[in-house]
Amino acid sequence: MSEIFVNEYIQLVQESPALVEQVNTLLELYYLLDQLNTAVRFLYPHNQCNTGCTTCCEGTSVPVVYSLEWGFIYNFIKSLDDDIQKEIVTRTKDFHSLYKHILWQIHDNISGIPNKEKLYKFLDILPQLEQTVCPFLVLGKCGIYPVRPAKCRAHGCFLFQFEETIQLHACPAELERLEAYLQRQGSRKVLMPIWNFFEKKLVDLHTEDLVATIIPIWLYAHLDGDKLTDTIIKKPDFDKLRE
Repeated sequence: MSEIFVNEYIQLVQESPALVEQVNTLLELYYLLDQLNTAVRFLYPHNQCNTGCTTCCEGTSVPVVYSLEWGFIYNFIKSLDDDIQKEIVTRTKDFHSLYKHILWQIHDNISGIPNKEKLYKFLDILPQLEQTVCPFLVLGKCGIYPVRPAKCRAHGCFLFQFEETIQLHACPAELERLEAYLQRQGSRKVLMPIWNFFEKKLVDLHTEDLVATIIPIWLYAHLDGDKLTDTIIKKPDFDKLRE
């Protein structure tokens, strides 16, 4: 039975570039991402990226969230109890107060086409967030897990290609585990889906103006005094917010 699963999962990963082209909605994209995560974890038993680990929710892992995704997240947030929403507001204000200069640097660095200069700037900026946690991390669990963004879903199970470099999209600990696995395997070959195809599809799914920024900035854009705005702001005035 396990051999059958292995063959099916291998085929799923190999066909992932073609499968993502057939995706028509964000929910379909999330479903495919989740299927591929299951496949990768089965094929690589050393992989410890799962719902019991929060390493990617802490420190320098600050995922970029697109406006289409934020719509799902914000609707979910607004369905939560008032007390939980108040806690989110408090966390957002505290986060922005302590790290606003760093957050806005990251926001600015996201815009435009990725290049080596931006990559090096990220490497310089991100360590300054080492002591932070995602505003949605509550009691060691993701508070928006059902609607978590694509970047979070792909963490630990996808490869990321930048120019000629291909690297596992994961925390340092998971990178070490992969290296140990490859040494035992005696080969550098890895069968994992490439994140770039999925990010391109995520961009293409936007039928309205595409906006991309990080979760703390999205949240800050939706503060209305001591509460969250009643409706989503699809295209925030970031210049005004920065002031």
